[in-house]
Amino acid sequence: MRVLAILLCVFWALGSTVASAETRSAVDRPWLEQPMIWGVNGHPFTAYPNIPFARQLDDVERLGLRHYRANTRGDGSIEGMDRLLPMIERRGMSLVPMISIDVDWEHDTPQVIYRRAYELARAMGVRYRGRIPIWSLGNELETYALLRPCETRDNGEQYPCDWGVAIGQHADEYQRDRWNQVSAFLDGLSDGMKDGDPAALRVIGVAGWGRFGALDRLRQDGVEWDITDWHDYEGIDETIAARLASYGKPIWITEFHVDEQGLAPQVRAERLAQRIAEYQALRARYPITGAFMYELYDEPYWGDTFEARMGLISLQEERGGFWRVGPDNPAAGAFIRAIAEARAEEARWR
Repeated sequence: MRVLAILLCVFWALGSTVASAETRSAVDRPWLEQPMIWGVNGHPFTAYPNIPFARQLDDVERLGLRHYRANTRGDGSIEGMDRLLPMIERRGMSLVPMISIDVDWEHDTPQVIYRRAYELARAMGVRYRGRIPIWSLGNELETYALLRPCETRDNGEQYPCDWGVAIGQHADEYQRDRWNQVSAFLDGLSDGMKDGDPAALRVIGVAGWGRFGALDRLRQDGVEWDITDWHDYEGIDETIAARLASYGKPIWITEFHVDEQGLAPQVRAERLAQRIAEYQALRARYPITGAFMYELYDEPYWGDTFEARMGLISLQEERGGFWRVGPDNPAAGAFIRAIAEARAEEARWR
């Protein structure tokens, strides 16, 4: 895993100016020297009730994957991390933790938020130094800071009262005070992880949906990151990929799914496979180096929501409120085949 982190750093030292695939040699596209990282999201510390860690990892491997992205609680879920990580290591797999902190957004100042985020990230970096090469920092935090009707832009102009919540495409579509909290949150995690484990790579990004304005503001604020993160529930085209590449860092899509309500499971599976093929095609021109499916299991305990049926594998309720792993969903087979085809295509490039 440490080698993976080093290699990700090395190819950026070689340079990576965006241009068409036809006019660039392999040297100009150093990210193609390493295989694409395909992974899956899961909730071993915060959900998946009574599904053993070992069973989760068995299913990750059965899907043909070696990388498991998992969110933690505000305290870092230390007890769970200490149990899961050795199991990951014995299998030669990689854990990508998503760390966050608990915030009282109504009362906590940016200074308080920064300090708490810094302390958590530094402690996690020190504790797992040399064992976890890549950390995902925060999750879709920019959503909190999006301008709401009648609020004021940075330049003093009023955001229209008859508009909905801002999209976040531009840097002035975020409310200043809330943004300062978000920026402090991510800055604290970034600085803390750098001090806790200087060799670790930091993944920071946004929820997708065109929110480049948040990435622009983070850059303006001097927040550091090593891998640009994007969530994809709508599809990524050439324009989005080029814009993400413009930040000069590798691109990870740490969450993706086909978010179209009312689709039959088989249709969703087909479109998921198409999405994976699209990533692979874009990778030939842009530094997309990792993509993580959302998610491993359905979560039917959340009621009739999209998240209840987003899994590659079903969960079934048993007596007493317990859950067990059920059959694969149609998406699982489509996912496995699409990943195999993407890997075969990549092998042909070499």
